[in-house]
Amino acid sequence: SSELPVAQEGVRAINEPSPWLQRYLPFWLANLVERMWLVLGVLLAFMLPLSRIVPPLYQFRVRSRVFKWYGRLRAVEHEMEQPDPDRAGIRAELEELSRKVEKITVPLSYADELYALRSHIHWVLQKLDMQTQASARTTRDPVTEPDTSPAA
Repeated sequence: SSELPVAQEGVRAINEPSPWLQRYLPFWLANLVERMWLVLGVLLAFMLPLSRIVPPLYQFRVRSRVFKWYGRLRAVEHEMEQPDPDRAGIRAELEELSRKVEKITVPLSYADELYALRSHIHWVLQKLDMQTQASARTTRDPVTEPDTSPAA
């Protein structure tokens, strides 16, 4: 027995087992969590919806780095379809577009979209070359040009 009376808090601290959090966490962290449980609950309630919004937003941002160039490629392709297009200017635009696209960096999981864009630029360049060759054949004068076809 003690000469001084023991406070109720002291009796509780001596007789009851340690709190659940203090069994698994350091004292300072358990104490902080006990004091901040309401704030942590609000933060958790705020973070759960964000965990559903952030991944699609990230995907949109990464893909937009690639897809913004498709608009320019479409405009160049539209120029090619006009009557009497400036093929040299279009070729220069496509080569400049190709140089700019080479500098784009995306995470490895989105590289397929970047390579598809590069492939499409190359395809439009080939289409331009075929148009240029077809135009050269139709504008060639058969009287002044020697016949280079093999004899039958």
